[in-house]
Amino acid sequence: MDSVKITKSDIVDYEVTPEDLSKFASYFKIVHHTNGRIRLRASLSLKSAIDSSSINADELFLMIEQIPAILEVKFNRLIGSITIKYDSKLLESSFWNDWIECKNLDKIAQVINTLKRRYGEK
Repeated sequence: MDSVKITKSDIVDYEVTPEDLSKFASYFKIVHHTNGRIRLRASLSLKSAIDSSSINADELFLMIEQIPAILEVKFNRLIGSITIKYDSKLLESSFWNDWIECKNLDKIAQVINTLKRRYGEK
């Protein structure tokens, strides 16, 4: 069976769901967080999912990058961490804590989708 390649335009038009957010959160924990910058550690289950091709890492990070408040995303494959710089005027620091802890996912999805509609494609 051929895998379907997700493009940037697919992600720009996509409405994020609480289920998407929960799935993402299941692979990460917060290592360090200052206002405007967060570093997440990937779990070994993400490496397994990438290795088994059940998750495409490029598509996952493309989805994160398309959130208009995200300024920069860096993934360090060697240590399994992702550093995200974000506009703290658009996203409160509690946004990240709630997301990774799977709290208020309906509200977080709404915030992301509203930002995407308001600020459009990066």
